[in-house]
Amino acid sequence: MAFLSNIRSTALAPRRRRFALRDLVALAHQRRALRRLDAAAREDLGLSPEEIDRESRRVFWDVPEHWRN
Repeated sequence: MAFLSNIRSTALAPRRRRFALRDLVALAHQRRALRRLDAAAREDLGLSPEEIDRESRRVFWDVPEHWRN
């Protein structure tokens, strides 16, 4: 019975989306570029310095929420 319950729980588990390595590398490059923007470019984005700092420090495997859906 434990075997069957294990199959059911695995079947009902949400599927994890996989990302290509090139997507993760591109994301890391984008975050690095975001960190290097000057004040005028940051203002044009409409993001606060705290938001830019938080996003640019995220690790490459921490993908944006809209990638997960």
